[in-house]
Amino acid sequence: MSQTDAILADLFAGRALTPQDALRRHRCFRLASVVHMLRADGFRIHSEMMSQRRRDGSVASFARYTLTDRRRARSLIAQRARARTAAAAKPVRSRRAAPLKPARSRRTRKPAAQRAGRRA
Repeated sequence: MSQTDAILADLFAGRALTPQDALRRHRCFRLASVVHMLRADGFRIHSEMMSQRRRDGSVASFARYTLTDRRRARSLIAQRARARTAAAAKPVRSRRAAPLKPARSRRTRKPAAQRAGRRA
């Protein structure tokens, strides 16, 4: 199960996730990017900005994410599962590796004496 699937399962179960929860449970350092991808896939995820005082007295702001439309999420999860099984059933075409391009040589500046000789 991927991080995205695990986070989606937590949200679908009704849990609210914060970046710290995602780091502890799923080893996900960028919960915001996973939520962004899920929103792009059509999931309706509500974000609520929270703040908490740190030990040094400063204030940390973070988002708390919840899934808002579970019925829609259920149908989208089923679509994702069907797409995965269809993709797994397709035969994999092997691609030949493209030949490597030769490395470009870097032009270096000529010594000052040669440059001066050209101008004269």
